[in-house]
Amino acid sequence: MNGTNSEGNTLKEGGFYTNPNAIVIVTHSPEETMEFGHHLARQIPAGCVVRLEGELGSGKTTLTKGMVAGLGAAREEEVTSPSFTLVHEYGAERKVRHADLYRVETSRELSTLGLEDAIDQGAILIVEWAEKLEGRIAAREIRIKMEWIDDSKRRIIVEGLNVSPEGLFPQSIVRDEDFR
Repeated sequence: MNGTNSEGNTLKEGGFYTNPNAIVIVTHSPEETMEFGHHLARQIPAGCVVRLEGELGSGKTTLTKGMVAGLGAAREEEVTSPSFTLVHEYGAERKVRHADLYRVETSRELSTLGLEDAIDQGAILIVEWAEKLEGRIAAREIRIKMEWIDDSKRRIIVEGLNVSPEGLFPQSIVRDEDFR
């Protein structure tokens, strides 16, 4: 089934909308969200900022678990939200820093986290509540917006990937009926 939604995005076979700037999919469980993170990780280059945006409970940390595991930096169960420590670092060979800016309130607090240094060192920086990072780091970035649909479903909008989504994500993650 192919079609277009109200934003002008085209529905592709496999159940995801695309436009030149975004890939939009729906996952149906935390496990699918982590699986999507595994697949997405293959497209993240060193020195990239992955900006995660979305409300509390939208699945940002769950997606991060999949990305960090997909990058080979840690197992899913080792990845936790850095809400209180603000930054976690994973990996020996391929470094990943995972920051949560929810509790950061000032530019001064933000500057003490060393996020720019992580990028300079070639680490991948995954940032929850990235809205607070606006204009602070000059690096290649992938922007991911997480939307809560219901207790198990999440809409994930990915911008900044320079790949075609066809064949990138397994059919098990997306279903056409989510877009009718």
